[in-house]
Amino acid sequence: ERLLRADSEALVALGESYVRLTIDGLLAKVLIERGALDEAEAFAIAVRDEAGEDDADAQALWRTALAGVLARRGRFDEALALAEAAVGIRRAGQAPMDLADALERLGEVRALAGRRTGPGGAEGAYREAVRLATAKGDVVSAARLRGAMVAGRA
Repeated sequence: ERLLRADSEALVALGESYVRLTIDGLLAKVLIERGALDEAEAFAIAVRDEAGEDDADAQALWRTALAGVLARRGRFDEALALAEAAVGIRRAGQAPMDLADALERLGEVRALAGRRTGPGGAEGAYREAVRLATAKGDVVSAARLRGAMVAGRA
């Protein structure tokens, strides 16, 4: 969190916004994990409001972050729509680990909404994310994702 904040502040001082939006989207996701939902929401909304339509990274990041916030607040329909949209954006790209990240958030949102198994369940999203991480050779992410399924997050 500290490093992302420092990067964001430095980029603001330089007047740079393209990379800063990615940094701020990542910071929002870190803040969610810390439980700072109001601050995470503020960063996600700021990225949403500043990101160009052609900035797929920022577009996916604000959606995954805001989905995480809304799911934790019990606003599951909105959270699911955002998480699914982020997955759609990532599917159109060429970065399998970015897609795996979006699938992880979709799995998490589905789990929080009580949709753990079956069609449209968290398990399916997590399994696809594990498959992508494994195919990419990212054994650490694959193990973390498997752990999320086993721990009941999925």
